[in-house]
Amino acid sequence: MKHFEFEYGAGTMGANLPHNTDLFIPGETVADPPCIPEDQLEEAYLQSLRAPIGMPPLSELAFPGAKVVFVIPDRVKGGRTTHQPPEDGG
Repeated sequence: MKHFEFEYGAGTMGANLPHNTDLFIPGETVADPPCIPEDQLEEAYLQSLRAPIGMPPLSELAFPGAKVVFVIPDRVKGGRTTHQPPEDGG
């Protein structure tokens, strides 16, 4: 098992995950995503569920008995490193 700390509220929450867990950290293990204009958020959200971070669609990855965890940065809860839009608003 490998220990990970995830942002949670104003702090973190730990989890012990198998060593073969795929870990995607925007800006570190994968490119930081571009800012998405507000009028495109709904479609981008749906697309990210269909095929997250350029992976095959979830419908191709899922199988009976599979265990899945979704970790979503949430600026509303004040995460320290959640993706911020550029200062120019673009």
